[in-house]
Amino acid sequence: MNKRRIGIVLVLLLMLLLSVQAQAAKVRINKKKATVTVGQSLKLKVNGVKAKKVKWSSSNKRVATVTKRGIVTGKGAGKATIIAKVSGKKLKCKLTVVSRITPTPTPTPTPTPTPIPITVPEYNTSIIVEQSVINLDINESKTVRVQTDRGYSITWNCSNNNVTCAWGDWITGTNSINLTITGAYAGDTIITICDSKNNAIKASIRVTVNTPSNTRISVDPTELSLEIGETKSVLVDTDRGYSVNYKRSNSKVSCVWGDWITGTHAIELSITGDAIGTSTITISDYNDSSINALLNVTVTPPLIEIEKPDLPSSYTYSSSAGKLYSICEIENISFETTYLASSKEYAVYINYEGIKTYDYEPTVSSIRYVGYKIYDSDGYVVESGKLVTPSIAQGERFKDKTSLLLNPGKYSLVLSNVE
Repeated sequence: MNKRRIGIVLVLLLMLLLSVQAQAAKVRINKKKATVTVGQSLKLKVNGVKAKKVKWSSSNKRVATVTKRGIVTGKGAGKATIIAKVSGKKLKCKLTVVSRITPTPTPTPTPTPTPIPITVPEYNTSIIVEQSVINLDINESKTVRVQTDRGYSITWNCSNNNVTCAWGDWITGTNSINLTITGAYAGDTIITICDSKNNAIKASIRVTVNTPSNTRISVDPTELSLEIGETKSVLVDTDRGYSVNYKRSNSKVSCVWGDWITGTHAIELSITGDAIGTSTITISDYNDSSINALLNVTVTPPLIEIEKPDLPSSYTYSSSAGKLYSICEIENISFETTYLASSKEYAVYINYEGIKTYDYEPTVSSIRYVGYKIYDSDGYVVESGKLVTPSIAQGERFKDKTSLLLNPGKYSLVLSNVE
């Protein structure tokens, strides 16, 4: 019985040994020799074992490298051994790395060029202007020489209408022509001069037409006196005849331009007095206010004149029955006038002084009268009344005044007896 058991054990051990030997015989590397080009890769593997149990290495990493998965890459020309370790056993692949071979290109034959006939273009290949920047006043003209290399036809165009242009004649013996440019309106413009057949051949002129302005303004007279409602004209003279304007310091006056005086650079400015006071009128160039002249205007009330009677002179005051009550001598008369702008009238005060030379009741103080009339320049009576004395006795002197309204004008005062 024991012999039988020992026999079975021996048979099992024999079978296990044969199985291990068979398995060891199956573990092998898939390539023992290989050749790659620098930069080229190949895959090595160990058969009969799981890949993760294989440890890879290279004997010369300058020649070739190998990854954990057995990917071999050529790095430089030479020889190296790639080693796979499995269960203490080393499997080897001898690797040769060769350089890349650059194929020699087949030379391309150079074709024989076909002669191309040379054609001279029938247009200018260059245009030059002698002045590329010019300044003009309005109506001023300048001529710019335009030079071409071949003398073919050329044209011009302007970026706006600030200028006008006109061609002159071609200059004898040259490929040049004159272009006359005239300022029309203030501003900037660019004149582009092109070949008639090839507008890529061009030159340009930048033109500035100056803003028109006078350099001198004068006014005659520089001082002006007006009555309210009166209008006078002053002469405003300029050196160039360009537009001018005015500015008032206040509204004491109103202004109206007249027409430019034919054959001159002068213009009339009509000024009307609107209110009593003074006003400074600044007359300046329309485009340059620093060019100016000043006019000082004084507005006064309208004229009023009252002619006084011959003095001293005596006047009687009597009853309608002819009884004489008193005699008063007027020795002096003066006037005070105040212009009332709202009604355009004068408030006139007649100041009078005198003495009562006679009274039928000499010791009794009483009021007495002297008559008056105001005549206009045409002889019409416009006002009448009485100069009233204070209550005085014979021989006493008096002073008083009375008031009335008058329009501007000339008048005369006439005194008279009163009945």
